[in-house]
Amino acid sequence: MANEIISVARSITCHAWNGDCSKLALCQNNSVVEIYGNQGGNWVLEHKLSEHTQTVSGIAWAPTRNTIVTCGHDRNAYVWEFNAGENKWEPTLVILRINRGATKVQWCLAENKFAVSSGAKCIAVCYFDPDNNWWVSKHCKRFLSTCTSIAWHPNSYLLAAGSTDFKTRIFSAAIKGVDKKPSPTPWGSNFAWGEVLAEFDHGTSWVHDVKFSPSGAKLGFVTHDSSVVVIEGEGGFTSVTRVQGLPYTSLIFATENTIFAGGHDCNVSVLTGANGRPWTFQCVLDQKNNKKAGGADASAASAARNKFQQSDSKGTTEGEDVDTTLPTIHQNAIRELMPMTWNQSNAVTAFSSAGSDGLIVSWTLSDFTGKVPGFAVVQ
Repeated sequence: MANEIISVARSITCHAWNGDCSKLALCQNNSVVEIYGNQGGNWVLEHKLSEHTQTVSGIAWAPTRNTIVTCGHDRNAYVWEFNAGENKWEPTLVILRINRGATKVQWCLAENKFAVSSGAKCIAVCYFDPDNNWWVSKHCKRFLSTCTSIAWHPNSYLLAAGSTDFKTRIFSAAIKGVDKKPSPTPWGSNFAWGEVLAEFDHGTSWVHDVKFSPSGAKLGFVTHDSSVVVIEGEGGFTSVTRVQGLPYTSLIFATENTIFAGGHDCNVSVLTGANGRPWTFQCVLDQKNNKKAGGADASAASAARNKFQQSDSKGTTEGEDVDTTLPTIHQNAIRELMPMTWNQSNAVTAFSSAGSDGLIVSWTLSDFTGKVPGFAVVQ
């Protein structure tokens, strides 16, 4: 039901798909971005992007314009465009103006600008300057520490960001001359550049990831205290769900009322909710080798903990072959979840997970319907 797409030797820090998911870009925790193509069902390395000098921390692939943007700990970002005549990707340096490493990058839905979060306590929102033929940036500030995650609202004007100062903020990121005049939203109507429209402090630890729902009416984020927080823009209802397992590092909205989250438990969790009602944990997707899946005992962390307790109480002899394989496809923490396909209602129908074990796994939701106890996608 979950298919291993690719396995590499090193931890995968980030990955991205092109528009039809026929090509995959990833970074193996180094300064090189590798691009693989699906050739007859096999994923073959086609290109290497080697402009960065330190670890690449973010990759975003604009599906319509087929342009890649990468950022890294070297404080640089590059926009890559494919030269079909020479069969190579050509980089353009982005003027970020940051003095600390970049952490994440994401294109807005309109694909006319992108945002780069960083350890410089700011976000660089970048757009193309045709007069000088390069990409320039404007900064959103107000952070007290590193900005760890970013997410564009579907209208391409609002930008959500999570930080290690325990807060999640929504900024106005409309650029005069680049964007049309924004319409009011449930999150606010003051679109002055860099204005903080909302600030949330519902976690007790740093924020790992933040996402808007498909309509932009809800905002979700995951924190290091194993919490999943969902906030409704209309009415401000807030749901804080504390899970029993290890913290999540990434989440995606499949629909307005269904979230998939993955992290240090090495599994993908399903959470559902409804307008004005608390969100709840439903199940984990990877239950192939786990008879107790669906509760706290289902997590890979619980399996590892039980194995440690048994060895502590029973002891093991020197040289004894002890099986340390986890009962999940991923054998180490999930670093990132990424949507792959959507239906006509803009609901996610398949997504991928990238892990510190060097695996990228695809999850097709129709494969789990009626087969995994507790699994249901709530529209």
